[in-house]
Amino acid sequence: MGIDIAIETDLHEWPANRNYIYEDEETAERAYDEYVRYNGVHSSEDQEWEEAQSINERVIRVLLKYASNKKAIVACHGVMIQAVTSKLLPKNGEIVEFDLESSSLDD
Repeated sequence: MGIDIAIETDLHEWPANRNYIYEDEETAERAYDEYVRYNGVHSSEDQEWEEAQSINERVIRVLLKYASNKKAIVACHGVMIQAVTSKLLPKNGEIVEFDLESSSLDD
């Protein structure tokens, strides 16, 4: 295809523990259920998962680095797509268009 590829570490998957402590599958699933139930916003101080606003900020910061490009393809996980587009968990392999100009770190 003749396109450049860049790996951006801030386009990592949503952590069930924002301190990047490994959680077993059951704990991670429970954290994701809470994330969905509370729309990505902590309802109590004991929740350790990364909030939607944090995901949005780290992803937008990366995308802004490529804002001068006419187009960019970003391959990432569904929770990240959900955090920046508000599209509830896209299907595997689904293409979700996103307009960086209509988003903001202040939203």
